[in-house]
Amino acid sequence: SARDEEWKSTNVSRISPADLSVASAAEASGASLPTLGLLAAHRVVLVNGRLSEDLSVDVDPDAVIVTSLARAIEKHPDLVETHLGTLAGRQGLPFAEWNTAEFRDGLFLFVPEGVRLHLPVHVHLVSTGAGGTVAHPRILAVLGRGASATVVESHSGVGGEERLTTVVSEFLVAEGARLEHVKVEDDRAGSTHLATQVIRCDRDAFAATHHVSLGRGVARTDLRAVLAGEGAECVMNG
Repeated sequence: SARDEEWKSTNVSRISPADLSVASAAEASGASLPTLGLLAAHRVVLVNGRLSEDLSVDVDPDAVIVTSLARAIEKHPDLVETHLGTLAGRQGLPFAEWNTAEFRDGLFLFVPEGVRLHLPVHVHLVSTGAGGTVAHPRILAVLGRGASATVVESHSGVGGEERLTTVVSEFLVAEGARLEHVKVEDDRAGSTHLATQVIRCDRDAFAATHHVSLGRGVARTDLRAVLAGEGAECVMNG
């Protein structure tokens, strides 16, 4: 509530989980998706927090895993369970905890040790839910030792209904790895976008995250960085 120091500038008094229903799975028009100038990218599209097979580009370059989180939980359970929730689950943030309890899908990115992903991974999250609905997408990215990747995260909405999106992003950057992350939020008026992003950098790892908010609704991102070794560096711009 506004009585809490961290939330005094963000009005969440109208948000009541009991009054919101989970947005149903839906499709979106490919014509409405922004390219952000990315003529070539590994693309994953989530509509109301769930993978859109038709709009996503199926890729598996150099043993890199770029897939939906739900699919990764089925095919790579040990890999996902080792990392999922290890960062955001320790922040004590209420909307991150809500997302953890309710999410159904999202993006999973795994870049093995020493692999450099030359094309960016573009995850686009589209909200099409009716008024009074909520979506809980999740992003989990794991970079092995000495790996590198660029992740572009974009958000947009269809229609002007009042709806809520909670997003939790966890980035684990191992020793000597390098991550570049860009987030562009451009949802519609009446929407509320509440995000939690946590980056962990191990020894000599580097991460940079850049945030641009163009939306006309309520948007908030809680950023956290964990520097877990000597020489670790994290740059946050926005």
